[in-house]
Amino acid sequence: MEGRFVDRARKGRVEAILVATMTLLAEGGYDRFRVDEVARRVGVAKGTIYLDFPSKEGLAEAAVKDAGVRLVAKVSEATAKITDPAERLPAAVQTAARTLVEQPQLAIAVECRPLFGAFQGPKQPCDACKKVLEKMVEEARSARSLLSAEDEITAEALLGLLSRPAWRALAAEAGVEEALRRAGINELVAAPSR
Repeated sequence: MEGRFVDRARKGRVEAILVATMTLLAEGGYDRFRVDEVARRVGVAKGTIYLDFPSKEGLAEAAVKDAGVRLVAKVSEATAKITDPAERLPAAVQTAARTLVEQPQLAIAVECRPLFGAFQGPKQPCDACKKVLEKMVEEARSARSLLSAEDEITAEALLGLLSRPAWRALAAEAGVEEALRRAGINELVAAPSR
């Protein structure tokens, strides 16, 4: 019984460390990110963090990967039962947009290339998010519900826009639907007129 409590406590601590790390990375990037500040925000000793993460780089990589997993899970869950590609892509974009507005720290999953500066950081979360949207873009294009010649570029452009702080600020102020409309994303992912 005691072992399960310790496992749950450790899992909760790791979760808090990852969320604090995501938030700090989203606020200032890797170069301004400090493990001391993560420890302060979580309320643990700095050494406690190193029990679960081998280094600053390892902690940052774990946080970016976790953000990617969370974002992909949200999009996948929201679109799992939608079979029409013309409906699935807009639902995926709207879900990603809403999630990034509600949980802005998850933007590090799609911003990780510029986020890390000299330290390259992991590419997998960025690529994982892009791959999910890329597949939906390709399906929508194949079903002739999207005019796009380059699925990868379209997916990257969608994620790039949704991850921008200016867009997230607009969405927080005007609402996700209105921000998608103003940015022209609704038109981009909508079925072309026949």
